[in-house]
Amino acid sequence: MPTRKRTTLKDIARVTGYSVPLVSVALSGKIDGTTKLSEKTREKILKVALELDYKPNIFGRSLRANKSFLVGVLMFDVNDWLTGSFVRGAQDVLASAGYAPVFLSHSTKEEQRCNLEICLDRRVDGVIFNLWIDEKTGEMDDEFVRSVLGSKFPFVEVYGNYFGDAVSVNIDYENSFHASCLEMIKRGAKRLVMVNHDQYTAGQDGTEVYFNAWEACKGYEKAIAENGLKPEMLLHPLPSEEEMLVGMADNAGHAFRELVSGGSIPDAVMCLNDGQAFGIIRECAALGIDIPKDISVIGFGDTSICKLASISTCRATGEKAGAAAAELVLRQVRGEKAESSKILAPFVSRST
Repeated sequence: MPTRKRTTLKDIARVTGYSVPLVSVALSGKIDGTTKLSEKTREKILKVALELDYKPNIFGRSLRANKSFLVGVLMFDVNDWLTGSFVRGAQDVLASAGYAPVFLSHSTKEEQRCNLEICLDRRVDGVIFNLWIDEKTGEMDDEFVRSVLGSKFPFVEVYGNYFGDAVSVNIDYENSFHASCLEMIKRGAKRLVMVNHDQYTAGQDGTEVYFNAWEACKGYEKAIAENGLKPEMLLHPLPSEEEMLVGMADNAGHAFRELVSGGSIPDAVMCLNDGQAFGIIRECAALGIDIPKDISVIGFGDTSICKLASISTCRATGEKAGAAAAELVLRQVRGEKAESSKILAPFVSRST
């Protein structure tokens, strides 16, 4: 099968009757007051380029701009429940700006370093980074990452606060939990129990592994205090990283069974994640507790398990975070100011 000839700037110039430099300016979009190019001429050039299915030569573009038009996106695979939608959000924003993502995932420090080297070998223009953390020891590799990239390299941290004053994108756990608790109180709940793991206080300085669990607790306690109610935490052991999802469900379910063993059932339980909510719903079914008649169970994340089990939750999908991270790294690439962002997770009401 013969190879289809790629449309060039010369082809567009020949069809339109304009010079190659003028066609190049029209297609680049870099038009200022000194450029002698009318809007009518520009529209004609763009129309012909579309008809001829013109695609810019990325290699030539890279050489002229001294850029690769690539952005590294390195994700810690423990956050895999967020990664799929995050990739979509980041990819859409990058593609609209003429950039391509280099997506890589890591599960160990060594793999993280290898992926970083791959990105640098490809001369990426910026990096979106989700740091590897050993949840058993608290070890992380932030100092090495910073030493390799330097302080001036376009960089956005996602789902973490481990790089000091670096630009970051995180889920707004505090305000999201505050809003969801207020919603349940508005619906008549008087006894709201927050389900959390027993390591949540380690995140209170904002930089530890469990900062999200601490922020969620603050949002919960704020809503409780505003309505003159009594805070009540239901803690369970933190499962190992290898069995995180299943362990969260099992441990939360066991803690809930102990909570209601005396016959007193709270009006609602507010869970740190959907795994906990699923485990509690499973226990309710085993104990004959009716949802939502006897109790409401609220998750966090809106993972696929929520749709299957019809769990009320907060929608913390990664798409908005991915889009925000891509926009922030591109601002830095362009030399513009970029500030950290927090993504609110709205309440999603279902049958639980």
